[in-house]
Amino acid sequence: MTKPEYIALMQTKMNDSKAAREAKEGKEATSGYTLGQVEDALAGFTGASLEVMAGAESIALPGFGKFSTAHRKERSGKVPGTDRTYVSPAKYVPRFAFTEAVVKSIAEANSSRI
Repeated sequence: MTKPEYIALMQTKMNDSKAAREAKEGKEATSGYTLGQVEDALAGFTGASLEVMAGAESIALPGFGKFSTAHRKERSGKVPGTDRTYVSPAKYVPRFAFTEAVVKSIAEANSSRI
């Protein structure tokens, strides 16, 4: 089986799976969108986000937070309980920062649990 055939087969299986879940779980969600529509939207957002972040840019979700990338320097350390050491190479890593409003909302909602 070639790669394009495999991808087409997997997409068909995913679509069949979405339809089966939607039929089992009932009609549309409270948002008015079906499970398949939500999954497709999230898949599109994920793909677009990865493209943008691969270019070292950031994506802001107003009122929620910001996805970005950061350069992490090379670092080394010791494996606990042994004499072995390791070196982690320098690389770009993903970051997410919530807005202040989200942080405050979470803190207020959970203040009684402390």
